[in-house]
Amino acid sequence: MKSKKFIIVLVLILFVALTSIALVQAKNVEEPPTVDAGQIVYDGKTLTNSSYKKAFPALSPDKQQIAFVYNIYADEEGQPVRKIGLVDVKSGQVTDIKLENNSSTGFLYLEWLKNNRIGVISHINPSLEEYDIIDATSGIQTEQHFGVGFSWLGDRLYFNKPRPHFADGDKGKNKIMDDKGGILYESPDNVMIIGGPNFDEQGKSVAFFEYDTLNEEVTLVVGDHLNDKSIKINKKMKWHSDIGRVKWDNANEVKIGSQYHIVKFNLDSEQIVGDEKTPEAIKLEQEFEQRHSDNFYDK
Repeated sequence: MKSKKFIIVLVLILFVALTSIALVQAKNVEEPPTVDAGQIVYDGKTLTNSSYKKAFPALSPDKQQIAFVYNIYADEEGQPVRKIGLVDVKSGQVTDIKLENNSSTGFLYLEWLKNNRIGVISHINPSLEEYDIIDATSGIQTEQHFGVGFSWLGDRLYFNKPRPHFADGDKGKNKIMDDKGGILYESPDNVMIIGGPNFDEQGKSVAFFEYDTLNEEVTLVVGDHLNDKSIKINKKMKWHSDIGRVKWDNANEVKIGSQYHIVKFNLDSEQIVGDEKTPEAIKLEQEFEQRHSDNFYDK
């Protein structure tokens, strides 16, 4: 009997120990900053309290500051408000940075580039976005770029420069450019670049989507990135699924993530070899099933 009791006690001790480890590990999993009732919340604390609502909080790499945008278009006097905020994680002190030269109609998101640099992406029209780079220490706007599909590779920013949204007809070239003004690729007339550029981790391969306005066809374009100077096109493949961000699994397979699907595509066979739903798609399906269940309308 003693041996059985000993075994039971030992099992209980092990169970408690493992549970404690799991709880500690769960506690150590860092949650990103969030927005609750328009205020910035991090590590269980509400760090801001002003009346203006905030959005898109992003934690700095050193975890000392949180950048966010003010989710307003105009102040009480009707003047445009285009500014971001920085809140110190320890003190809760907020510093506002006004974007003097921002001509957008609304912010899309922001990202930390380093501990002292912030990229702010905002919307201008359906075919153009603005990317502002802010020095977080001085509050000075150091760079400004116009395009879509902004993508960092090391310290270089690449993007698609579309033809003007209100241009006459379909003629006009789209360009893949870098932040130094270099042009790596130009599309043919009547062809729009509608997604990308996206690079592999080594920066040697690049992919993007094109849309032929005459034939109404979408193609996935894959090429080589040559010494930051040009893109050599290797393949143009007809695409019949959702477009999205391209990520390389290996040299022969990529994943293309859209809002509702993550598609795995083999570049050699030019075939979709996998398709999984995103959490958002699963959530929408569950909500749809709930709305159409027999019990839903009886509640």
